[in-house]
Amino acid sequence: MEKDKRLSGNVIPFPKLEERLLEKGKRLIEKGDAQQALPLLLQAEQMNESNPETMTLLAAAYGQIGNYRDAKEALERLLRIGSGDYFYTMEIYISILFQLNEYERIGELITMLFEEHQIPFHKIDQYKELLDLCNKMKKHTLIDDQRDATELFSGNFSEIIQRMTSMTEKQLFDHLDEIQSFLEQEDRNPFIKTVVFNQLSVQRIDKPVLVKKYGLEVTVNPASYFPIKEVPFITDVKKWIEKQYSFENPVFMEYALTLADRFFFNVYPLEKQFSNPIVWSKAIATVVNMYMDGSLELDGRLDESNAEFINAVRLILTAEETFEPEV
Repeated sequence: MEKDKRLSGNVIPFPKLEERLLEKGKRLIEKGDAQQALPLLLQAEQMNESNPETMTLLAAAYGQIGNYRDAKEALERLLRIGSGDYFYTMEIYISILFQLNEYERIGELITMLFEEHQIPFHKIDQYKELLDLCNKMKKHTLIDDQRDATELFSGNFSEIIQRMTSMTEKQLFDHLDEIQSFLEQEDRNPFIKTVVFNQLSVQRIDKPVLVKKYGLEVTVNPASYFPIKEVPFITDVKKWIEKQYSFENPVFMEYALTLADRFFFNVYPLEKQFSNPIVWSKAIATVVNMYMDGSLELDGRLDESNAEFINAVRLILTAEETFEPEV
């Protein structure tokens, strides 16, 4: 996600605005609402790019939503500034690198910490074990790097998911042709395609890929698209559902939000070409009503004058047929 770091020279910030933004962002993170905290923290970053507290909170927010690449970037900036508790920042940085499977880099950092006598006495044994673990994981990574491409999508559902989510940026690039072939095959599991594309996005693979699902297709550059938890269109659809039903019918709202999560996970990243979140919200509500009525027949339920609405309902029902994530 690109950040516009320009501030208009004609705008005079409110007094202590940066401090207020950081305080509110911190409270939201503590409540587990990092998605709402991020716009506030990015605004604070625009006002002062070198504030260590801003970088620390950005790293926490990105980590909370699973955007480990941006969390890593924020921590690296913090380490370059050299402000705050160096070892504490390094511990968080190492934990983020673990999420990105960067075991070689972790080993280098731990070795450096030992050489510089930066590790507290009570944590020396812990970091020796951590270094041994990294060395073992590096060996496994080398084996995975040499994996035959035909094995990438072999095995049962759980094995494929585990294999794909543990792949590093280098491994994904090395096998990108095979991954592209999988994403283009219409008969391959759409759930796994979601996991694969999400991993490409998280690892910032900077090359457009074609994804085919449910008779539709979209070409997307993973490096410039959102991980599934951050897609604005999906967020807008769910906000509309909440606004429409939270007071009127909260039970219905929960059913609709559950269906929305399930549907958008299955079709990701096809939503990139969807245009009207209200139409898709109403389509989800329509399908929920169909479930509640005990009938998935379309007769008499669709507004025949709205082609997008009709196609939305049909696509949701089609995705529902393939919800069980089995290979």
